[in-house]
Amino acid sequence: MGLRLAAPTGTAMTALKWIAEWPPVQRLSDGSLSMSVDPFADYHLIYAVALIAPSLASADGTWGVGSLWASCRSSSPNGWLR
Repeated sequence: MGLRLAAPTGTAMTALKWIAEWPPVQRLSDGSLSMSVDPFADYHLIYAVALIAPSLASADGTWGVGSLWASCRSSSPNGWLR
């Protein structure tokens, strides 16, 4: 339920969190290196893929109650609720 809505919304939220951390800190206040990871392949990208993949695979019908929800009267005229 709501997987089609949650995947893009969650991806947008992780993108905004990534933008909030930009630019990545290279040096700390004492001058030492921060040991930050690659700014493009970090946990925000992994979370975005983890949000989108189940939606593309239609995992709500396989692992969740998506098939039961699709048979309800309220979700059938509103495809975005599936």
